Amino acid sequence: MSPAALPSGPRLGRGRLDLHDLEVPEVSVLPFAIGSFETIGPLALADFPHRQKFSEIVLVTAALLDFWQADDGGTYDDSGFTFRGHQFTDSQGRFSLTTIVPGRYPGRTRHIHVKVQAPGQPILTTQLYFPGVPQNSSDTIFDPRLLTAVTPNGSGEAAVFDFLLDVDQNPGPPPPPPPPPPGGSWVPNHAYSAGDVVTYGGSTYVCIQGHTSQSGWEPPNVSALWRRQ
Repeated sequence: MSPAALPSGPRLGRGRLDLHDLEVPEVSVLPFAIGSFETIGPLALADFPHRQKFSEIVLVTAALLDFWQADDGGTYDDSGFTFRGHQFTDSQGRFSLTTIVPGRYPGRTRHIHVKVQAPGQPILTTQLYFPGVPQNSSDTIFDPRLLTAVTPNGSGEAAVFDFLLDVDQNPGPPPPPPPPPPGGSWVPNHAYSAGDVVTYGGSTYVCIQGHTSQSGWEPPNVSALWRRQ
């Protein structure tokens, strides 16, 4: 489908987290809507309309997902990329992440941080939670709407969650790739490696995760991929 032919309505990204050693009871898959209080980024949209059909939904290809979480002891790696990383949704809007169950630390229940960004669209920053964790009730920013649906999966568990993004689905023909800014070295459709240095808009950026650049992922727009010096 060309961009001009896309129907109106929200877009959906469906994904699965494969988890190991998750101690939770068996649960039923419940309907859920995205909408969350979040302390470190843009709010998710609340009060989505009630629907029994999602015929308007279009799967988002090449959406960027940036994940980070604590280790099993509740500690974050602040100097490297242990339990940190990014990926893009496939042609069906799907993603899959294999990880461990994050540990707890004072004041917080088990959770995984995630940023989701459709190409050229605002960033959704939120967290994912797990059912049956006693600390859910005492975590002041826990939101039950962000519970994953957990089922047994071999020796571990599978946690499924669908992200619903409010994005423009009738943008018209895609614009041509913008030329690099004067004096800038960043270009789209180029394979960058961690440590590469580019300039864009008069600023210098260091690549922090290897990726192939594309229009919409300019260095100022994707902090998961570039760090400004």
